[in-house]
Amino acid sequence: MRQLSKDSPIEFRNIEFSDAWYMSELGVRTTHRGQGIGSQLIGQRLTRILKFRCHHYVMRTATKDSNSIRIYKKIGAIEVPEHQDVSDSKQVQVQKSQSTARVYLYGRCKEALREIKEIQKVHTK
Repeated sequence: MRQLSKDSPIEFRNIEFSDAWYMSELGVRTTHRGQGIGSQLIGQRLTRILKFRCHHYVMRTATKDSNSIRIYKKIGAIEVPEHQDVSDSKQVQVQKSQSTARVYLYGRCKEALREIKEIQKVHTK
């Protein structure tokens, strides 16, 4: 990821990256969305991150029509204003990617896990 601009949120600029865990794209098959699977997967990832004594996460996902952005924002993630251009990547060139750009989001693991528990309550009713 390139250097962040002075316009990046201050909370992100102050993260100690030795205390952050990077996660790349997360996908749930279209036919299985809306069942809480994505939040379960994220919850499992965050639980493992905390076991490694990391307290923050950084997530990268597609920018266009991304369900991942919505779920991460729902659990408190903040979007970094800089986007990564991936139009030269092989995946985009063979049209297997939904977007030519990627966005980074970040958040705190414990806060996200609390939000995920609330989301899961809705899915178990």
